[in-house]
Amino acid sequence: MEAVWTPLAQALILALAGLVTYFMKKLIDWLDAKTALMDGETQAAKKEALKQTVVEFASVAVRKTAQLFVDDLKAKNGKLTPAERTEAFKKAKRDLIDMLKEQGIEVGREVGGGLLNALIESLVRRESVKRAEGLAAAAGNS
Repeated sequence: MEAVWTPLAQALILALAGLVTYFMKKLIDWLDAKTALMDGETQAAKKEALKQTVVEFASVAVRKTAQLFVDDLKAKNGKLTPAERTEAFKKAKRDLIDMLKEQGIEVGREVGGGLLNALIESLVRRESVKRAEGLAAAAGNS
């Protein structure tokens, strides 16, 4: 009788080993998929945080640069020359890059220069509109 159970036990052990291997493979595949999903969510969260940081710093750089030129604008007719606009744009971009570097964000690797240019231009336009609305409101109240 023992001679019959030994081959049967061996076959059963081999079958169980095959099943365990199969289920372990399925478990590993499931864990890989879950981990990839979590990594994707983490990357998305990091990108969103980076985007928010860049926008925040760009706003600060544009407002800071705009404030520097306010005194000049008051002394003139309220408009910057094309050369002054270019200088202001470059200063805002330098300030933004410096702020990002201080935070360990590499411009060119993590954030593209073209993105910075477009962002600064957009914020400058928004700042100009706000300033014009403020001047119009002040003129209307006088």
